[in-house]
Amino acid sequence: EVIELVAAVLPLVALVQIFDDSSAVVGGILRARGKQVLGATLNISAYYVIGLPIGLWMTFKRDLGLFGLWWGLNLAMAYATSIGLYLCFTTDWDKEVERVVARLAVDKGYNPMDEERAH
Repeated sequence: EVIELVAAVLPLVALVQIFDDSSAVVGGILRARGKQVLGATLNISAYYVIGLPIGLWMTFKRDLGLFGLWWGLNLAMAYATSIGLYLCFTTDWDKEVERVVARLAVDKGYNPMDEERAH
């Protein structure tokens, strides 16, 4: 019985890996941009506002059992990935580079863009 249940739920487990990996990449991009609070807010809202309530509802109210929990987790990760990708695609990357260079100048006392412009 356990083997059959695990075999049946494995496609959902595989799907959550795709969203989870994508969400991790997006989270890394947000952290690199200095947007740790935004990334944390995105993850907290994904798990506790989207995933957990929907997963519990599907598990107990819709009688989906283990499938409901995995669907909730999938929806949470899909939400986090979608919002994160939106944030990445709507970012002004030239402006972000300037912000990073300015931050490096303060941290290190130099501007790497000066060297690049000299060539």
